[in-house]
Amino acid sequence: NGGSWAPPIWTLPTTSLSANDNNIPPGVPVILISETDFGCTDSKTINAVIKLQPNIDFNVTYLPPNRCGTDVEFSLFNSHYDLSSNYTFNYEIFNYIAVSLWSNSSNLDIIDYNFDLPGIYELHIELNNNNGCISDSIYNIYINPNPFAKFDPDDLKGCEDTLISFTDLSTIPNNNTGGITSEIISWNWDLDTIQIPIDTPENGNTTFVFNSVHSPYDVTITVTTDSGCTDQSEITTITVDPTPVPDFVTNLDGSLPGSNGKYLFDGTITTSSSGQNASPPDFSYSWEIQDGGDTINVSPYDEVQLDGTEDRGYYWYNSLINDAWLEVCLSVENDFGCVGDTCKDVKIDHFNNLIVPNFLYPSDPSSGASQFLPKGKSLETYKLQIFDKFGNLLWETTALDENGSPTIGWKGTSLNGIVPQGTYIWRIEASYTDGEPWLGIKYNGVYKKSGFITLVR
Repeated sequence: NGGSWAPPIWTLPTTSLSANDNNIPPGVPVILISETDFGCTDSKTINAVIKLQPNIDFNVTYLPPNRCGTDVEFSLFNSHYDLSSNYTFNYEIFNYIAVSLWSNSSNLDIIDYNFDLPGIYELHIELNNNNGCISDSIYNIYINPNPFAKFDPDDLKGCEDTLISFTDLSTIPNNNTGGITSEIISWNWDLDTIQIPIDTPENGNTTFVFNSVHSPYDVTITVTTDSGCTDQSEITTITVDPTPVPDFVTNLDGSLPGSNGKYLFDGTITTSSSGQNASPPDFSYSWEIQDGGDTINVSPYDEVQLDGTEDRGYYWYNSLINDAWLEVCLSVENDFGCVGDTCKDVKIDHFNNLIVPNFLYPSDPSSGASQFLPKGKSLETYKLQIFDKFGNLLWETTALDENGSPTIGWKGTSLNGIVPQGTYIWRIEASYTDGEPWLGIKYNGVYKKSGFITLVR
């Protein structure tokens, strides 16, 4: 009693401590010696046992590598270390609601485990050296839903420069399954001419104008989700046919004005939008010709046809027209049903024609029939005679103006004064400046140079 302790003396191993795989004593001795200031000593020896702690280490692979879709194969290749000779282990896979799907305690590697649905999964790993040392870990596995790319064009076939609208119908099957959610964030259209990326989250719709130069077009869409999963649609083929590009001239020199009421409409300079010749029968021609106040349809399927072929022929204007610009339209359709049209104004300035009325109402100037005046132009010679029903000559004229048009009309008189109401006979002899004779008025297929006038008082 009354003494004090000297500092303790420890005797430790002179070499590094390492685990004893066999875990068998005596282990490594550690000695403690204690001494008082009176020289009293005591010692304690303990054999320390170092146990082996297992360490978890591994690499994983996925097939496909992006971990997208169904039937994703998962493999684990272990590189665990510090395992005892009598270690045990357990692998177990759980879904997102902690339901066990699979366990394994026989193979340290996992080869091609199949995840048949997207979702969040946990792989629980436990290594036990059966010496009281256990290591465990949880590895999270994310299998993402794969998108399904699909779209709908508003048409599959069109004519030159056709506008096609494409509506995206892509979906994400098995989305919101297994605790995982995804959305499409990118649309990439391959229109076989130019790729158009659309990255707006609202929709992936697009439009494009296609021409016939590179037809047909194989169109696809590739969609990508926020998880990096992609899908490409099936090919949809868009076909664009050439469209006729109508054009025409009216004379051999390419100028528009015609002459003598007979006009050549030459549409043989028409081509297709692909630059090819556009000739019948692969192309059909239809003309709309403004003739006075009427529009005349001229084609092989109408009553009136060109004198020639449907793409090049002559038309005779029937109305009395003086220095007027009248519209002529040409419409051309090909075997694909593609139609092109064009219109031009043609100046009608000279033609051979003489129109004879059949009614006279002298007392009503507002009727437009207050005198019997044939209308025409380009006449070189002209003689109009009026007879009564007994063949007596009542009146005649040969007056023409500088345009070859009749200038004086019969007002229902004779040398003896005003004639009574009734039926009278006209007769005309005339020729044109080009030497052609006036054939007369056509009645039931026969040309006649005389006819009847009804005079009303």
